[in-house]
Amino acid sequence: MNFADKVDFSKKMIEIATVVGRTIDDVDINVYFNRLAEYPLDLVCKAFDRALDARDHEDMYLATLVPTDGEVRKAISAILAEEGAPDATIG
Repeated sequence: MNFADKVDFSKKMIEIATVVGRTIDDVDINVYFNRLAEYPLDLVCKAFDRALDARDHEDMYLATLVPTDGEVRKAISAILAEEGAPDATIG
């Protein structure tokens, strides 16, 4: 992602926070953006959705949290592996 993607990324983060019943501030959005900036925006957005879907929906506490950057990176790895990307493993 680059700086031009920040508005769309912010919209996605607000959408995800709304889904889990939370609010998210600009500081947290910036932290996520910086940690995930090495990936394309569309991949990060897909990964956020995948991370939410992969959770145990019976766990009421977990269902109210925004996915961590670790959960998002795990989802990115899974998406890249499905697409046959050579660098599918993220450390």
